[in-house]
Amino acid sequence: MSQSKFVTIMLIPDGAEARRGFRIRRWVLKAIVALTAVVLLGIIVFFSVYGKVLTRAAMTEKLTEENQRLRRYQYKVKLLEENLKQTREIVGRLTELAGIDYKFPELPDDSALFAALDEKPGAVVMRPAGLDLTLPSGLPAQGFISQDFEIEHPERYHPGVDIACSE
Repeated sequence: MSQSKFVTIMLIPDGAEARRGFRIRRWVLKAIVALTAVVLLGIIVFFSVYGKVLTRAAMTEKLTEENQRLRRYQYKVKLLEENLKQTREIVGRLTELAGIDYKFPELPDDSALFAALDEKPGAVVMRPAGLDLTLPSGLPAQGFISQDFEIEHPERYHPGVDIACSE
C-alpha cells in the first residue's frame, strides 16, 4: 500500500456544529512540526541565556557601585598619604629646629605591607583524627588573627581574639 502525499486534519466540535477538516501535504506538516520544534528550542535557549545576561547585568551594577566606593576610598587614602608626608616634613623641621636628632623610619611599600599580612598565623587549626569533635578546639573562622587575647596589660586589655576574615 502506498503512502498518501496528503494528511487530513479533522476538527470535530462537541454538540451539533458541523465538523471541519482540511488537507495538507505531508511534507508541509513535517515542516510545520520541525519549525515548531526549532522555535520552542530557540525560546528555551533564549531564556536560559537571557537569565545569565540578567544575572551578569545585576552583578555589573553591584560591581559599578563597589568600584565607585573603592575610588572614593582610594581618594581618601591618597589624601591621608599626602597629609602624612606633610606632617612628617613638619615634624622633621621641628625636630631639626629643636636640635633633636631623629629620623623617621621609611614607610614600607605596598608589597611589603601585604606580605606582612600573609605572615600572620592562620585562624583555622587542623585537628588530628580521632579527637572528640563535640569539644571545641581551634578557631571558628578562616582568616588571620588581627589581635590576640590580652589580659596581662591593663592598658591593652582585650578579652578576646579578633580574626580578620571575609564577611
